[in-house]
Amino acid sequence: MPYLLILMLLLAPASAFALEQGRTIPQTQSKFRLTFDDMTLPKQEKMGFLGYTLLYDVNDWFSLGGAAYGALTGQRGGFITLGLAGEVQHDVSDKIALNAGLFVGAGGGRGGYTLSGGGLMMRYHA
Repeated sequence: MPYLLILMLLLAPASAFALEQGRTIPQTQSKFRLTFDDMTLPKQEKMGFLGYTLLYDVNDWFSLGGAAYGALTGQRGGFITLGLAGEVQHDVSDKIALNAGLFVGAGGGRGGYTLSGGGLMMRYHA
């Protein structure tokens, strides 16, 4: 959270200047996603991840943002991975959409250095 506070402090003068000039900062659509993934690690070890993703719409079909995954179940309590996420989406109808995404991040914590890749996490979905 301190990074968010620093970002807000850095952007505050720019937004104040824009308001003084009679301009407004355009709104950007975003989405927040909370997920749970259960996976099997080498040596048949199980681990459950709780994931948080915040994506900002770049255009009608592409979103980009940050994500964090942390071990919630299994023997790797304290393991956390932070990184970037992106996804593409195509609306087939008003109620159906095709969606695919990718997350790339790295992290550590309890036992992260002993995992294959040393904490590197690449996750995709479709």
